[in-house]
Amino acid sequence: MLIGQGNKELLRSWCLGEKIPAKQRVKPSFFKENTRFSLREIAQICHISNSSVARISHLSTTRTSLSTNSSSRKVGWPRKITERDGRALCRALERLQAGGANMTVKNVLKESETSLKVAHRLTFSRFLNEKGYVYFVARRKGLVSEKGRKLRLKYA
Repeated sequence: MLIGQGNKELLRSWCLGEKIPAKQRVKPSFFKENTRFSLREIAQICHISNSSVARISHLSTTRTSLSTNSSSRKVGWPRKITERDGRALCRALERLQAGGANMTVKNVLKESETSLKVAHRLTFSRFLNEKGYVYFVARRKGLVSEKGRKLRLKYA
């Protein structure tokens, strides 16, 4: 890549680890969106590195894709658990947690009246983990029953 007289300052700032100026960052994204130049050709035209061109063009494409309606561009398999089922699962989990009982995914499904025919047990478990219910650890000892409480009081 040839470096002209005007680009010595840009090269010096690049070697010192400084950011690429805004005026210089506009060119690669413009060329990437409006021409069929390769990243290497754009890098030679703009006098910046190939990796910088790739990073800048990637940032410009992700910014534009985020601003558009993302619901029309969903990829992958459709969700098996609807939003309504998800809210019911979260409410059921909180009710079980308030009761103090040991919780399993099957207990949560029974409480929320959701069938295992909708999705696999691991799908429900993954959904609850994504919602932040990861660190609910089951009690190792059961709750103290009335009979056990009376025996303890009598002993003490």
